[in-house]
Amino acid sequence: MAYNWTMLGTNGALRKCFKTDNVENGLSSRVLVAEMPDSSFAKMPKFTKRSAEDEARIQEAVSRLRSYSGLVDTPRLRRAIEQWVEQKRVEAAKDIDHVKDTYRKRAAVIGFRCGVIFHMLSGNAKESKACLDFATMMAEYCLAQQIKAFGQALESQFVDARDECIRYGCNHSVFDQLAPLFTMDDLRALKRGFCSEAGLRKIVSRWCRDRWVEKTDKTHWKKLNSAE
Repeated sequence: MAYNWTMLGTNGALRKCFKTDNVENGLSSRVLVAEMPDSSFAKMPKFTKRSAEDEARIQEAVSRLRSYSGLVDTPRLRRAIEQWVEQKRVEAAKDIDHVKDTYRKRAAVIGFRCGVIFHMLSGNAKESKACLDFATMMAEYCLAQQIKAFGQALESQFVDARDECIRYGCNHSVFDQLAPLFTMDDLRALKRGFCSEAGLRKIVSRWCRDRWVEKTDKTHWKKLNSAE
């Protein structure tokens, strides 16, 4: 079933809707969260009616979108989103960040769809740079908001389900903090007890598979230039 919906609510209402199951089962990754600015102690807002010019623009946009049918091919947009999601994959792999790795995929889809709508509304034959910038901006925004709203709950699910590593910092890559030549003890110290021994071995195995590191002796690994 395909359906679209919009809801408005407080943070508490959002948490009631997206409890453990709805965070883990993929529903949370299909939501574009938009956090409203804090209005604490602000004056009551005064709303005015939309102008006739704004109403006309809205109707024109709706009519244009309804008029489209068939395939809308957007090769430049596909490449831009592919590059963005690959960049996020590398960031997530370096941080061993399962939350970012989960949400980056659906955020890319949402950003792509936003870009397609932008392109259709523009009426251009090919996707403009503004279209590509808008799509990647929306993907970035979607990813950041999903992580902020659901990241902690999803992270807990990963820990409970697989006893694997969780994030310990927002902006620091575990991989980048390791010395060019490192040991399992070095990685264990950076993870600060948040990862099981099996999880640590899995991390290093994944890095070896991706050609980020290679084993030099029984206890040491060397970082490779391919991890750039």
